Amino acid sequence: MIAAAARIAMCLYAAGQPVRFDYPDSQRYLAVARNIAAGDGPMESAAVRCGTDPGYPYLLAIAPLMGRGSTDELMNWGRVVNTILGLLAIVAAMRLARRAAGVLGAVVAGLIMALDPIFLFFHALVLTEIAFTCLILWGSEWLLRAIETRRMGYVVLSAAALAGGTLTRSSGLLFPLLLLPVIFVEWYPPRQTWAAAGAFFLTYALALLPTAIRNYHILGAFVPVRTGLGGTLLDSFGPWADGGTGMQRIIWPVMRSVAGEYERETICCRAAFERIREDPARAIALAGAKLKRTWSIVPHAPGYGGRWYRAIAWVTVLPVYVLAVVGAWRSRGRGVLLYTILAPAILVTILHCVIVGSVRYRVPAMPGLFVLAATGITGFFARRGRSDGTEQIGA
Repeated sequence: MIAAAARIAMCLYAAGQPVRFDYPDSQRYLAVARNIAAGDGPMESAAVRCGTDPGYPYLLAIAPLMGRGSTDELMNWGRVVNTILGLLAIVAAMRLARRAAGVLGAVVAGLIMALDPIFLFFHALVLTEIAFTCLILWGSEWLLRAIETRRMGYVVLSAAALAGGTLTRSSGLLFPLLLLPVIFVEWYPPRQTWAAAGAFFLTYALALLPTAIRNYHILGAFVPVRTGLGGTLLDSFGPWADGGTGMQRIIWPVMRSVAGEYERETICCRAAFERIREDPARAIALAGAKLKRTWSIVPHAPGYGGRWYRAIAWVTVLPVYVLAVVGAWRSRGRGVLLYTILAPAILVTILHCVIVGSVRYRVPAMPGLFVLAATGITGFFARRGRSDGTEQIGA
C-alpha cells in the first residue's frame, strides 16, 4: 500500500507537469505504439522499422486500441503500466530478500524499493526501465524457484520472463548467459542439468524468434531484437564522446542516400570499431568515465543538478551502497543466491563500460542492491537480538 500510494502520487505529479517528464525516447515509444495500434507493427517510421525494442510499445499500444491515442493519454497510460509493473517488481525483490534475510529482510527491502526517490521517479517516465526491471527480477526469482523445486515449469517461466525483458530492452540479450552458471552449479545430476539448460535456452530462443524473423524479413539480416547499436557505439566512442549520451552531437559517417536501415547500422558499427582501434587508450579511459557516470551518487541529467537533488541523492544512494556491501559480506557463504541477486548489476557494469553511462541505466540493477542493503540492516538487528537474548523474525 505504501508503494502503491507513492507511485500514484509520483504519477499524478508528473501528469501535472508533462513537459518536465517528456523525454525524447518517450516520444519514440509513443510513435511505435501508435503504429502497432494502426496495424503497421513496431516501427518508428518508414525509414526506421526495426530500431525500437518492441516489448514496451506493445503495452503502450493498448491505450490507442481503446481510443485513447492523444499524447497525454498515452503518457498517462504508460505511467499506469509502470505502476503495475513496479509493484510486481517489488514482490519479486521481496521474494529474493526473503531468501537472503528472512521475512524481516523482505519487508525492509520492500520499503526501500517502495520509497527510493530515483527508482520512484522512473515510474513517472514513459521509458523501459521499470518494465525491464520487473521482468528480469521475476526471471531471476523463477530460476531460483526452479532450482529449489526441480520443476521445469519454473525454468520455462524464467526464460520467458527474461525474453520479455530482452524484447523490452535489447541490452538484456546476454543476461541469460550470466544466469547459466546458476543452473550448472545447483542442478544435478548432469543429465537433468543439461535438460534444464536446454529448456531454458530453447524457451528463450523461441520467445525471441518471431521478432528475429520479422527483422530478417525487413532487413535481410539476422537482428535478434532491434537495430540502433551502430548509433549507440558512435555516441560512445566518437571524438565528441565524454561517457554520457548525446546523439545530437554525432557526426554521422558518409552513407549512400539510398542506404537501408541495416546498411546504415553496419556503417556506423564499422566507424565506431575503427575509432576504438585507432585509440584504444582513449576507449579504456572512456570506459572508466561511463562506469563513473552509471554508478554516480548524484544524477547528471539536465535540470537535476541542483542543491536539493544532490542532497537527496547523497542521503538515499550512499547508504544503500554501503549497506549493500555489508549485506554482500553477510551473504558470502551463499554464492548462488548472492550471484543471482548481483547479476543485473554485473550486466549493467559490463555493458556500460562499453556504451554510454547514466544513472538511468543502473535502475534495473538497484533492486538487487536494495535486497543486499536489507540483508545488511537485518544483520544488525540479528546481532542485537542475540546480544539481549531475543529472537528476530526471519533469523
